[in-house]
Amino acid sequence: MKLPNFKHGSLKPPTHIRHETTSPHLYVSPPAIILSLLLLTSGLPSNAQQILQSTARIVDGDSLVLLSDGTRIRLYGIDAPESSQQCNGPSGSYSCGLISKQKLEQKVASNPVSCAVKNEDIFGRSVAICSLVLPQGGQPEDLNAWMVQQGWAVAYREYSKQYVDLEEEAKREGRGIWVGEFDNPAEWRRQQRGGGSGSSSNNNSNSNIGVNASIPSPSSSLNEEGCTIKGNISSNGEKIYHVIGSPSYAATIINESKGERWFCSEDEAVAAGWRKAQSSSRREAPSSSSSSLAVASSSSSSSSNGTSNIIGKKSMHVLGLIIMVVVFNLM
Repeated sequence: MKLPNFKHGSLKPPTHIRHETTSPHLYVSPPAIILSLLLLTSGLPSNAQQILQSTARIVDGDSLVLLSDGTRIRLYGIDAPESSQQCNGPSGSYSCGLISKQKLEQKVASNPVSCAVKNEDIFGRSVAICSLVLPQGGQPEDLNAWMVQQGWAVAYREYSKQYVDLEEEAKREGRGIWVGEFDNPAEWRRQQRGGGSGSSSNNNSNSNIGVNASIPSPSSSLNEEGCTIKGNISSNGEKIYHVIGSPSYAATIINESKGERWFCSEDEAVAAGWRKAQSSSRREAPSSSSSSLAVASSSSSSSSNGTSNIIGKKSMHVLGLIIMVVVFNLM
């Protein structure tokens, strides 16, 4: 077979090589295939930081709930006095936990917040740095930093050193709770759970003062977050919450494995579907069937979310292999 002569310019060499397909008229260049695959992969999930934006309801000085979807947010790197916590000021004991919440409520008002989620805590809350989204393009303001700088929260050194300098500033200026004496919130929670007293592991407290005697001290009076409202499920599946001082409060034991839970405020309990116990009502034993359903539903949801994450990762790996095979065959 005589080969064409390219030497004297009688024929021009091909500028590219065509790859035969099942259709003689179909040709797709390698760059087009690669570009298409890159466009397809661009929409797949990534490890980018999750940003949530919504108006919010303040739970306490370091947590809130997004009204758009009910996502619970724990402010990253700070720790505010608990709702039932008392502090000592120039005029005596005062409810520093409630004031801390009020200060955050006043700061946020009706403005939306934008929360950059870092992780999830053991209570299922999204741990995030939240910024106040101001109207007319105003510069967003870090709410976590603002609470510490104003003295209504301390730097949560156990998890982050990000706000330590702002805490030292608030302490020097005597702002917020630094105007008097208080227990570090983490230490106060340990005291309420019967873990004894002593200097805080975070070393933030001005003094270790006694906790208000009107607050029940056994571990059954609050949970790890310092929340005191008990959300009980009765034997007929009715969700009822009990506040400190109600007749059935002391006798109510929360079993979280059966769907019961703690709340930091009555608004939070109502929003979650619980109703307040009547003063004459007695505590009913949790319904095993309804509790089982709640647990099963929770497990199913967790399993579904985990499966979705696994499928997403496997899809990325498979698609990567497909790209490699296609490129190799086109070379």
